[in-house]
Order: sequence, then structure tokens, then C-alpha cells
Amino acid sequence: MDAVVAAIAVGIAIASSPEATHEPAAPLCDRDCVVIAGADTQALSQAVAAHLGGLELATRVADLDAPAPKQADVGAARARWRAEHVRIVVWLVRDEQAVRIRLLDVERGGLFERELVAADDLATAEAVGVVVRRAVDDVLVGEPEPEGMTTVLLAPAPRPAPVPIATSPSAAAPPPRPVHRLRLPIDYVGEAWAREQPWQSAAAVGVGWIAPFGLHVGVQTRIVPPLTVRTDAADLRVVRHPIEIGIGYAWRRRRLAIDATVVGIVDVLTATSTAGRPDVVARDSTRVDGGIAPRIRVGVRALDWLVVGGGFGLDVFPAAFAYAVQIMDVQRTLLRPRRVRPQLQIGLAFEPRLQRRRAKPR
Repeated sequence: MDAVVAAIAVGIAIASSPEATHEPAAPLCDRDCVVIAGADTQALSQAVAAHLGGLELATRVADLDAPAPKQADVGAARARWRAEHVRIVVWLVRDEQAVRIRLLDVERGGLFERELVAADDLATAEAVGVVVRRAVDDVLVGEPEPEGMTTVLLAPAPRPAPVPIATSPSAAAPPPRPVHRLRLPIDYVGEAWAREQPWQSAAAVGVGWIAPFGLHVGVQTRIVPPLTVRTDAADLRVVRHPIEIGIGYAWRRRRLAIDATVVGIVDVLTATSTAGRPDVVARDSTRVDGGIAPRIRVGVRALDWLVVGGGFGLDVFPAAFAYAVQIMDVQRTLLRPRRVRPQLQIGLAFEPRLQRRRAKPR
């Protein structure tokens, strides 16, 4: 433990020295970033940085001498790095037997650690990269403790005030910022629409919004290929234009995403009939069909802004109707849509964050 409790001596000394006030050093980052520090592990740090590709934050490898902050200096370190737009700092300390990982959440003040048994360079870099990427993702989504890491209990810095700093309201970590998300789903949709057509496929696109507390609202439309029924009496062609408006709850936990939604459906149907014999009377028609559908969807967050998954539901339409032609005085049914239609959806949803960027300190 003694090998990894040395403070950010270089950074704190520079920040507090008189010479630094005359000519301040350039900030580590020009926007929010993750800093990977390790004076003796540059090759490992570079390999871990490659695992952090695709983050919304920038990644910077810095040659900081200190392996981890002192317990009493965390407050000073956070103040310095916030001014330099650093969001997360990761220290890597390696010896012959193990690699110790320490991660500091600059925004909330959490310090976490994990130790991995060292193997060959390639295997060690891969294992450390996976652990660091998972921990950074968890911190960014507001998890109190990254998966697989333990919290380092920090001792409060000594102060002249009689009240311990741990109980001071000013020392409390700020609550996580609420995150609003835009939702852009793109899906394959399969549906048992009519008895005469066992399965109908379509593509669905939509737009929605997810509130920080889980409320989800959205609108979606389907692109449905025309459905054609051919008989000896007549040919029928039906074109559908379904539009859905839904409201529900979007539950997110680490990488698991579950959506429960109730959808209202308006379907505009245009039917064109062509008689195949002189004794057949065929008519064209346009109608609007309305229904309601409960839906459930389960997915995996592949990236912070991308969810891949699928779901199912039942579309329920109260009105029963059928498409038919008249042969003499007899009605012959060509197509009868179901009133209860099982549905399957498979696809992905883009979920970028909607939040204003922090103002840079003056």
C-alpha cells in the first residue's frame, strides 16, 4: 500500500509554488478528458488509451511521477484538475507480479483501486484496458462504485476547524447531473397482420426522448411493403401507413436496458381491387384503423450512446373488418386483418446525451 499512496507531489508543488503564479502551465486538456498517468508504464498507458477510443471524453497520457494521490491531498488535486478540464485520472503502477490500477473521479471525489496479476505484456495490456474501460464507463453513467473495483476510504485532511471535514456539508460530493437522452430507433418489425398472410415484415424508424428519471415518450412510423392477394376472382393490393405514439418507462442499469411502453397506433390503409371476371364487382377503399399495443424491449448498451436489442408486443384493434369482392349476390372475402396481432422488433437505438456543456472556468 505504501508504494501507491505517494501524493501528486509534482502537480501539487507546481500548483502551489510562487514561480507557478508568474507563468502558469498550459492545461492538460482543452476539454473534458481522461488522463492516464504512469511515469514508468508509458507502453502500458498507451495500450490502455487505445481501449478508451469512442468515448465522448478526450484521452490523454501524461507523465506524472506520483502513482496515486495522498489521502489528505485529494481536495487540492481535484481543484487543480477541474481547472484543467480533467474528468477522470487513472494511475497504473506495475511491478514484477502485479499491476495496480487507481482511478480518481475528479467530479465526485471517489477514489477506486484494483490489482491484477501481471502476465506477458500483451495479455496484461488487454486485461488492464478492459478493466479501465469498464470502470470509466461506470463512472460516466453515475455508478457509485465501478464494477470490479473497491473504494479507497479517504482520510480527511487536517483542518483547524473543530468539526471533522467528513461531516461538513461543503465536503459532500455533488449529486450526479441529470442526463436527458435523445432516442433514435431503427428496427426490423415482423407482424402477424392477417389470417391470409401469416407474416408481414417492415422497417421502423422513430424519434423519442428519455428523461433522467426514466420517462420515455416517442413517435415511430413503419415502412410496410404493399400486400398483394391474387385469386381467380380479383386481385387485391393493400398499402399501410402505420404511425405510433408511445409513452413508457426506460430502465437503465450498467449495460442492461429495458423499456416498457404503451403505444397508440393509427393505421391508414388504402386498398385497390381489380376484378378478374365480368361477374365480379371490386371496389377501392381507404380507411383509418386505430389500436393500442403494450410493448416490452430488452437491450444491451454496446456504447454509451448505442443500445442493441429486441422486443415483442401485441397490437390490439377493436374494429373488425375485411376486404371482399361481390360475385353476383355473394360476398367473397379476400383478406381479413386480425384484431390481435403479435409483433416482434429487432434493431438498435441511438441514445446520445442531451446536456449543455460546462462553461469553462475564467
